[in-house]
Amino acid sequence: MNQFYFYHMTKNQNDHVQPEQNSVIWETCLRKIIFSEKTQNANSNLEFYKDEQALIFILEILCGLQSKVIGETEIFGQFKKFLESVEGQQVLFFRNQQLRQFLLKEVKDIREKHINKLGTNSYGSLIRKKCQHEKSISLIGFGQLAKKILPWVSDHRDVRIHVRNLSKYENNEKLNLQDLNQSEFNSTLIIAAPIEAKLLIKKIKNLPNIHKVIDCRGLDAEFKSLKGQINSSVELVELSDLFSILENQQDNMKKFIPIVKKEIKERAEAFYMKLYHRPLGWEDLCG
Repeated sequence: MNQFYFYHMTKNQNDHVQPEQNSVIWETCLRKIIFSEKTQNANSNLEFYKDEQALIFILEILCGLQSKVIGETEIFGQFKKFLESVEGQQVLFFRNQQLRQFLLKEVKDIREKHINKLGTNSYGSLIRKKCQHEKSISLIGFGQLAKKILPWVSDHRDVRIHVRNLSKYENNEKLNLQDLNQSEFNSTLIIAAPIEAKLLIKKIKNLPNIHKVIDCRGLDAEFKSLKGQINSSVELVELSDLFSILENQQDNMKKFIPIVKKEIKERAEAFYMKLYHRPLGWEDLCG
């Protein structure tokens, strides 16, 4: 039976790993997973996972159990994109459709059974919940944070994206991009860029249609400036408000981690038991 294995390291190890030839690295914001066609030289900074343990660990990652935000969905989306990428298609293990489909199916099943029912588990989904009844949204910024938020709020809505330098994005015709200094805001405003409070206050004070501001900057002093000078009828949501909601939900999620891990272990072991009864290994499964 052919083995399934990979090497793992966290980003905080800050180690410049030189993978062996024919290795492929799947990199996330927290970790690197190195898929290699042969075992590498011993390296104290690399964790080695093989067979059932490799399946268990990667399932835990894809289900969001190894993330800072427990149960977050972004990591699974990243993995699916990786599988379809040029690099992902070079990973020998994932050419096996049984293994590939097992991972995708089990993550979906486990999330639906244990995780999704526990509610919101990402900042993007929290913001979408806060905006679920809003028909028009303005998003300030088009950096990394704004791009993470956008997919959560863009469905079937009028979404304007306000940027300082519109010329940088002039070739992007799919999005409603507008000049921050010249355009007006929609009724709900999401701040996802380091914009000064003075500029925001100046613009918001003259717009009676504004009724909700979600400030994702995490700047207490700036937020207090907004709160003190904007009409009291405007609902203000600070980043710490989102953190509080998320922390409460994360406490509930933590109670379920042992249950989910136990089920992941059982499913991985059951998958490998099927292989043990097929002497030709992966090739037999593909047949």
